[in-house]
Amino acid sequence: SDDTMLTIGARYQEDEVVATSYNETTAPGWQLNAGWLVENRDTLPFVSTETKEDDQFSYKLALQHNLSDDVMVYGSYTTAVKAGGVNAGANPTTYDPEKAGVLDLGIKSILMDGAMLLNMNLFNAQNDGFLVAAVVDTGTENRNVDAEFTGFEGNMMVFLSETTKLEMNWLFLDHEVKSDTMLIDYNNPTGAFIPEALSGNVPGLGGLITTGTDVNGLTWYKSAGYNCSNPRLYTAIIADPSGCGGGVGIEQSIKGNNLPGSSDKSYSLSLTQDFAAAKGVTSARLSYRYTGEADLSIFNMERLKLDGRASMDLLVRYVPNSDDWYAGLYIKNLRDQQHINALRENSNVGGGSLFGAFTDPRTYGIEFGAKF
Repeated sequence: SDDTMLTIGARYQEDEVVATSYNETTAPGWQLNAGWLVENRDTLPFVSTETKEDDQFSYKLALQHNLSDDVMVYGSYTTAVKAGGVNAGANPTTYDPEKAGVLDLGIKSILMDGAMLLNMNLFNAQNDGFLVAAVVDTGTENRNVDAEFTGFEGNMMVFLSETTKLEMNWLFLDHEVKSDTMLIDYNNPTGAFIPEALSGNVPGLGGLITTGTDVNGLTWYKSAGYNCSNPRLYTAIIADPSGCGGGVGIEQSIKGNNLPGSSDKSYSLSLTQDFAAAKGVTSARLSYRYTGEADLSIFNMERLKLDGRASMDLLVRYVPNSDDWYAGLYIKNLRDQQHINALRENSNVGGGSLFGAFTDPRTYGIEFGAKF
């Protein structure tokens, strides 16, 4: 009808991912086979090729209805697929496609005789095969887990008067791993804290193997960063990881853990005040932004948690009545508070160190623009 619209869409896709890996230490095979003379180098004995093929069907159903000229409600269900692929490395492995189904219910409206814009929606996303990064010896690999996101988001803009405008955006999010997936934390192979007092070198091996006993009394070993339940040199671990007996680490269930990189809440508030004069308008805009705490490790380790952080910005801009140029002054991070806004961990072979980034300190400057 004039006030109700139904949308139906569908998509079929065929995906093929081919990864070619060259794995050889000190290149003896390259020398022996005169690799520089081989036209098709994929045929060399130290070259492996992995292929991941999938075909998927996805669709969308959406229904929207106008309650009035200024208020519309809608509901939709959408599926989508991200192709699987290949984890590169000494022993390439494949990972499955990520399949998502999203239910979205919302409202879009103009209220108060046009003085307020208000849009809000509730959503739930079920992600089967959601991709997370897991550290494995010399790098990271994609692993599939089942995950769920539930959120409430929106944006509002309201004119409190002809010269005063308030804006707000928000997102409140609940997220967790739903599958009982078992993973090894290679930077914490026993899954328990190892006090420094119970760590050291294995005697008689010149520091080539270190050992540590965790708070549960379990002893583990490392050689050049490679984990093992037995005191073995890294060369033997690389050649045959199964020789570690108890393994290279103890699997942990990540069911119920928060998903990496997702904050529980974030919002922003902005207040703009216009000062009209005979030849133009000066606007002052004060903004406040908050991003809640977040886990950056699928294991929800304390050392990879980001605290909540807030910032304030100020922009003062003059625009003449001709609207053909503007000039302004801006101050970012008004309170000069710096926060860690990114963290990632190195592999266990790389020492498991953390790399981070900070938000910028207070910065300020002038701006100018013109229209031609």
